Amino acid sequence: MNIGYELDNIYQGDCTQLMSKLPTDSIDVVVTSPPYWNQKEYSHWETYQAYIDSVGRWVKEVARILKPGRHCFWVVPDKLPWPPKDNGTQERLYHPIYADTKRLAGEFGLIPKFPIIWKKPHGSQKMFGSYPYPPTIIHTPMTERICVWRKPGKHSGSLLKDESKITRDQWVHWAQDLWLIQPETHSKHPAPFPEDIVERILTLWSFVGDVVLDPFMGSGTTAVVARRLKRRWLGFELSPQYVEMTKLRLSVFQEVLF
Repeated sequence: MNIGYELDNIYQGDCTQLMSKLPTDSIDVVVTSPPYWNQKEYSHWETYQAYIDSVGRWVKEVARILKPGRHCFWVVPDKLPWPPKDNGTQERLYHPIYADTKRLAGEFGLIPKFPIIWKKPHGSQKMFGSYPYPPTIIHTPMTERICVWRKPGKHSGSLLKDESKITRDQWVHWAQDLWLIQPETHSKHPAPFPEDIVERILTLWSFVGDVVLDPFMGSGTTAVVARRLKRRWLGFELSPQYVEMTKLRLSVFQEVLF
């Protein structure tokens, strides 16, 4: 199928607009870690509702371009902090980002499967709140959710089924809803995506030769892992800086590979 883009390439621009040019039912797997509401300098929206509306636009496109019976994955925290200085109260409130994105996925026809809990082994405890006394405890987030969504329908299979076989060890240790994975710390991107997460997703839910889309490519982790696992890939990224970061990372990976 001609999908209108050259595969194994990253394109700079707004992912919703770029996805709108893809044919319906053209992508085998979507893997991404989208920007969170006002958590980094590159992810600013005036209101949380404006952020959720933007999420709805790209989720709608993901639901359209995904092939029947195939899956999409994105990483989100359970909730996002909404500090008193921004919410107009004296309380530290939270926005339910996981619940809101789950609702959006359902509205656009995707079937929510079990979420995978990404447990980060180590974290630096920040002594906020009323430390060292009770009762105002502000916890340190140590987990995020890897949302797993399936598009209704029967998948068409693959001619490379045997080449895509999952080992017994991979099945035993990865086919569970808790993944203990160290965060990525060696990246110039402010919110890097661990390669281990992408490797597990593509090994368990894709075939060799499948087309993998990351609509928020960032520093190129999905592309690097897809290439290593012999999957075709396509990336969209709004920031020209991160597009160049991905290209550089892939060029280094190519040199190491050959």
